[in-house]
Amino acid sequence: MAVLIWPLAFGSLAILVVAAHRASAWLCIEDEGLRVASVHQVQSIPYGTIVSVEPYRGGLPAWVRALVPWLAATGRYSAAGAIALARDSTGVRLRLADGRSAVIPREGFEMPFRQAIAALAGHGVAFDSSTTGPRPNILENQIV
Repeated sequence: MAVLIWPLAFGSLAILVVAAHRASAWLCIEDEGLRVASVHQVQSIPYGTIVSVEPYRGGLPAWVRALVPWLAATGRYSAAGAIALARDSTGVRLRLADGRSAVIPREGFEMPFRQAIAALAGHGVAFDSSTTGPRPNILENQIV
């Protein structure tokens, strides 16, 4: 019986790892730049080093989404549903002058995200001309 219980411990560890990853993310908007932190690193990004701001969308690989019909056909409805309902992570990617990039996620940062976009626009950072990304001119009508 204990052999069946131990795999559940690994499932709880996975939940703790995901929770720690999400809880450690923060964004600080300062006069000289942005500080973006994740579980792996803290980046101080001066406004002068940001070359451009472009939309970001990251999600499951296409091959994982291609498994949904097979999982449903074999009776694994829970796994198929979880993959089908998984949302992509959205936000903006900051391209830096030294070739690095930093992502500011939109999830969990609704007000700080808008404030960061307004701060970037206020410091003259170039925005991508894509129609799907955030543009500084639409921020004039929003309360920041």
